[in-house]
Amino acid sequence: MKKPKARIQKSNAVIYCRVSTEEQVENLSLGTQRQRAITFCSQNGWLVKEIFQDEGRSAKTTQREELQRMLRYCLDPAKEVG
Repeated sequence: MKKPKARIQKSNAVIYCRVSTEEQVENLSLGTQRQRAITFCSQNGWLVKEIFQDEGRSAKTTQREELQRMLRYCLDPAKEVG
C-alpha cells in the first residue's frame, strides 16, 4: 500500500541583499544576489513577500536602514513571514 504524499507547507519569506562598499555596489551585482535568492525561494515553494536591500553598508553593526526595516517587517504578525 502506498503512503500518502506528505503535504508540503508553503511559507512566506523575505530577502535581504547587501554589499558593504560603494565599489561593490558597482562591481558585485546586487541583482545577482537578488535573483539567486528569488530562485532559491521559488525552488523551495516559498512566496517572497518583500525584498530589502542595503547598498554600500558595512556589516560592523546592525544599524543598517534596510536591515532594521526588514526586522520590523518580520515582527509584524500581519505580514505572515515564516
